[in-house]
Amino acid sequence: MAGRSPGTGTAYVASHRVKATSPAIIDELLQEYGGRVEYNLGAGSAGFDAPQSVAATFVSASCSSERKGKLESFCGYGDVAGDADLRSHFTQKLVEQYGADPFGDLGVIVTAGANNAFVTAILGCTDVGDEVVVPSPFYFSHEMVLQTHGVQMVRSPRLPPAMLPSVDDMVARFSPRTRAVVLTSPCNPTGAVLCKSECQRLLRACRERAIWLIFDAAYEHFVYENGTGDTSDGLPLPCASDGVMYLFTMSKSYALAGIRVGFLVHPPHMTDQLLKVQDANITHPTRFSQHIALHVLRSSTSSWHAQHRSYLKQIRDRLVELLRPVVPTLNCPHGAFYLFIPLPPGTLDAEAAHFLARTYGLLLIPGSAFGTLALTNGDTQYLRLSFAKLTLTDTETVAARLRAGLSALSQRPSPRKLDVKTV
Repeated sequence: MAGRSPGTGTAYVASHRVKATSPAIIDELLQEYGGRVEYNLGAGSAGFDAPQSVAATFVSASCSSERKGKLESFCGYGDVAGDADLRSHFTQKLVEQYGADPFGDLGVIVTAGANNAFVTAILGCTDVGDEVVVPSPFYFSHEMVLQTHGVQMVRSPRLPPAMLPSVDDMVARFSPRTRAVVLTSPCNPTGAVLCKSECQRLLRACRERAIWLIFDAAYEHFVYENGTGDTSDGLPLPCASDGVMYLFTMSKSYALAGIRVGFLVHPPHMTDQLLKVQDANITHPTRFSQHIALHVLRSSTSSWHAQHRSYLKQIRDRLVELLRPVVPTLNCPHGAFYLFIPLPPGTLDAEAAHFLARTYGLLLIPGSAFGTLALTNGDTQYLRLSFAKLTLTDTETVAARLRAGLSALSQRPSPRKLDVKTV
C-alpha cells in the first residue's frame, strides 16, 4: 500500500514535479495584503482602460438582431488553431507594424494568453530532461512551466545595473541537452531591452546548434527609447525565421488580461505538432474572447498605443528621478512597466516586501521570485515595482513612501529588526 502523505492523512498525493515547483509568490502576497495595502504595485497588468470597442462588442453580441446566430457560433467548437478571421487579422497587423511583409509563410495559433502559448511552445519542442537556457531574472511563470513539465532551467545571470542578458554567457551554457533559449524583451521583471544586434547574434548561435529561440513579445508596445543604440520599436528578429517561436498577448498592450487571448507564431512545419498540444490542453480560447480580440485589433491604432506608452514613460521618468537620491544604482528601464529596485546591502527581499506592505501600504514583489539568486552580485537583493496602474499624482505619494521605507531599511542590517506600524 502506498505511503501516506505527511500531514494529509491520504495516500493520494501530487506529482513530484508539481510539489517541487515554486509557487507564485505574488498570489501569496495578494492573499495576505491585497485588501490591506493602499498601493498594489505587484500586479503586472495595464492601468489604462481597454479600447472602447470592447464595450461595443458586448452590446452587439447581446442585443443584435442576429443574436441567436452569434450565440450559436460562440457556443460551438471552433478551429483548434483559432478563428480564421482573427488569425488573418493578427497576421495583417504584424505585417503593418513591423514592415513590408517580413513574415512570409508562418503559422499562427490563437492561445489563451502568452502563458498558454509558452506551454504549447515548450511541450512542442522539448522532452522530459531537456534543458532550456533562460536569462535570470526571468518571468516566474516560465520557471513554473518548465518545472511542471520536467524540463531543466539553466539560468544565465543578467548583468547589473541594466540587467541585460549576456549572449556570451547564454551560449557558454549550451550543452547536448539544450533544446531552447527563452528571451523576454522588454523583460519582466527588469524592463531591460536587448538590442537588435545582440538578438541577431543569439539567433545565429542557436541556429548553428539547432536550438530553438522562444521570444516572449508580451511587452512589444512598451519600448520607450533606443537606449542601447540600435533597438527599434517592435521585434528585433525576423519573424519567419526557422527555429524561432514568438509569444504575443492581448493582456498588456490592449488591457485585456481577463479575456485570455494571445498568439503563438511559429514556423509552418511545426503547426501540426503544436496543434496536438493545444488540442489536448485547452482546445482553443473561448469563441467570445476571440470575437472581442478581433474587434479590438480591427479598431485599435498605433496612436492609441503611443498615447499610453507616452504616459507610462512620464511615470517611469518621475519615479526614477524621485528614487535615485536614495537608490543611486537604480536602473532606468527602457521597456515594460517595472522598476527593479536594488535593496540596501544585507536586506532580505521577502522581509523588505512585508515591511513596506505593513508599514507604508506599498505592495512590491521580492526579486527572488524572479530568480535573482543567479545574479553575479548575489549579495544584493531586489524588489519589483509595477508602475502600470499609477497616476502622476499617485507617483508622488508612492515615491515619498518608498524613499522613507528604503531609508529605514538602509539604517539597519536586516528588516527583521525594524518596528512595524500600520499606515
